[in-house]
Amino acid sequence: MTGCLFSVPTHRGQIAISWFLGPITDEEIAQLIKMSKDNVGTDGLRKLSYKEESKDFPLAWCSTLTPPASAKDGMPMSSCSGGVRGHGLSITFMSPTKALTINQTKALFDKVSAHVR
Repeated sequence: MTGCLFSVPTHRGQIAISWFLGPITDEEIAQLIKMSKDNVGTDGLRKLSYKEESKDFPLAWCSTLTPPASAKDGMPMSSCSGGVRGHGLSITFMSPTKALTINQTKALFDKVSAHVR
């Protein structure tokens, strides 16, 4: 697995990209998606009453988690995980000033996917 973390100064945020070197099978992609849906971090945000929106795509899953108004240090988070040309890919965007929609998150995933070889 290879990962990169990029700063997004205009939104005081960051983009994290993880690339799982392939070839990986559709079953392994499904496991990656399942791990993205159900993990300690995401479950913790759900318990803190973050509003979740998610959508399944062919070989990908995207979600947005928005903190409740009562969260003093809460930060919106948008992510997509899935398979791209036999590799696994996961992206996460976080910013205290900008929240992405599901479609914007998927578009970001697709843009990063274009660079996977």
